[in-house]
Amino acid sequence: MIIAGKAASGTGACSLLWALESLDCRGGRGVQKEIGKALGGRLKTLRLAHGLTLQALSSRLEDQGVEVSEATLHRAEKGTCMLRLDTARAVFNYLGVSLGYVDEIIAEAQIREEVDLTNRSFEDLMDEGRENGEYGDYQRAVQLFHAAQERLALEAETAGDRLGEALLCEADCQKRLRRFRLA
Repeated sequence: MIIAGKAASGTGACSLLWALESLDCRGGRGVQKEIGKALGGRLKTLRLAHGLTLQALSSRLEDQGVEVSEATLHRAEKGTCMLRLDTARAVFNYLGVSLGYVDEIIAEAQIREEVDLTNRSFEDLMDEGRENGEYGDYQRAVQLFHAAQERLALEAETAGDRLGEALLCEADCQKRLRRFRLA
């Protein structure tokens, strides 16, 4: 089976709650792993911007009644451990960012649902992408246009014009998706 899928911008309104409540310190795969890495990277960046060590952050959070060890913070920064929602809220609030900001990080890190390329032609993927775009599901349309590009890459023939068509459709949906997010 051939699968296509890459990181994408998502719009999941409740993605933060779902992601943080459903993950644990055993690490995850796919979406969970990407979210963990993205949140961990931002956590480390914010901690360092405040000039805090892991020990100092842990100590200051403990002073506020939030018990989180240095080891847990370190694993969270590496993306191998997700903090509980209440802990994540306290950590990011202490570092001066809201959960809305954290939700944006998660939305950026979400991985698209995988598209099975087996027995699917370029034309099928493009048609389905256009249909999704017409119904306003721009994120899924972009995913399908990207999968169409990957399908072309797997074909032996030169596909210059067809690739251009897929790129134009993907760019159009990306533009509409940005406009939709701004509204």
